[in-house]
Amino acid sequence: MSSVGFNLRSIFICILHLLFLSPPASPFHFHSFKSRRAWIETLISSPVVVIANQVSASDTSTIVLPLEPASGGTLCVRLTLSQKHGDFVLFKAIVDTGSPYVVLPHTSQAPSSLLKPSSFSPTEEVYGAVKGRVRWCQAPYSFRDPRLRTESARGGIVGRLDKALTDEATGTGDEPYALLGLIKNSNANADKRFPPRRPSFFDQERMDDNTIRSFALDAPMRELRLSTKPLIHPNSPRVPLADLRVYGDFVDHYAFHIDSLTLNGI
Repeated sequence: MSSVGFNLRSIFICILHLLFLSPPASPFHFHSFKSRRAWIETLISSPVVVIANQVSASDTSTIVLPLEPASGGTLCVRLTLSQKHGDFVLFKAIVDTGSPYVVLPHTSQAPSSLLKPSSFSPTEEVYGAVKGRVRWCQAPYSFRDPRLRTESARGGIVGRLDKALTDEATGTGDEPYALLGLIKNSNANADKRFPPRRPSFFDQERMDDNTIRSFALDAPMRELRLSTKPLIHPNSPRVPLADLRVYGDFVDHYAFHIDSLTLNGI
């Protein structure tokens, strides 16, 4: 979508997340860091600018989800898989501006009653330099604000990582994290090397039955804001984003043209 029609493209969230989920032989696959997690930690330690309007207490178009510290200096939200009067499992999901999907770790103790088969076949994925498989299920999940819910009453499509991808993406500790992907759009004309399209988090999520049009990730305030309206004032400064799908990228990574780049003074 255009930068006007979908303001996810108008918020300067972070730098060059196109490195996060690149398949073999992709023109965007770099090996400067030993792992995807090392790259995340480097980004979190670097200064990040977010330009967005403040949210007033009376603004019913915006939901604010609290962020908590997670693995490697990243931030996470609470996500619950549950059924009415039945089983439930609580996850901490790392907010990931480099992927489109909700994915659960391999060691998840979620019972089969919460993870139903879906119409999407398992896929082979590459996280950083690690290749593994993801099984796609349908699961009823929710967040702290009840206004935020999946479009389908049966829940949303979630991925379940194998052990190799879990270790690479979310850690090997006693409490592996889930991932909450914040990329909306994929590439309908992606090369066959890439897995087939699956619904993104934003494809499936609704706020009071309305489409979510924008988000803002505020690390200093530990807030993730999701809104049905633009979060950037029309007259505010903004950074136009470049669509890498025209060069073969499989999703609409948040990227922009730069003349020079300085990270931590280098």
